[in-house]
Amino acid sequence: MGIRGILVHLDSTPRSVVRLGLATELAMRHGAYLIGLYVTPPVPSADEQRDASAMSEEFHGWIRQQGIDGEWRPARGSAVDALTMHGRCTDLIVIGQHDPERHQGDLAEKQFVEILGRIGRPILAVPYMRA
Repeated sequence: MGIRGILVHLDSTPRSVVRLGLATELAMRHGAYLIGLYVTPPVPSADEQRDASAMSEEFHGWIRQQGIDGEWRPARGSAVDALTMHGRCTDLIVIGQHDPERHQGDLAEKQFVEILGRIGRPILAVPYMRA
C-alpha cells in the first residue's frame, strides 16, 4: 500500500519551509496529494494572518512548480486537534521537532506525544537545526 496523501504542518517558524520541501519531495516520489495545514489561535493577530498568507503563497508556489495536486487548509484553535482531525484522512503526517530555544510557532514535545497517541498514522518529525 503506497502513500496517497500527505499532510504537512506549516507555521511561522523558519523551519516550516524545510518541512514543506521534504513533504513536496515525498509527494512527488509517491504521486501523493499534499495538504498544507496552517493553524492559528482562535483570534489570530494581524502578524499571524500575514504569516499565514505568506505561507499559503509559498505552499501554492511549491505545488505549482512541482506539478503536485494539493490544497491549503487554514485552521483555528488547537494544533493538536487540527492535526488529529485533518491527519486522519492521510497516509503520512510531516511535522517539525520542537526547538527548546523557541517558545512559539512549532509544536512542543508534549503536543507531539499527544498527536502520536491520538492520530494512528505514521508521523515524520523533521528535526530542528540551528544554522
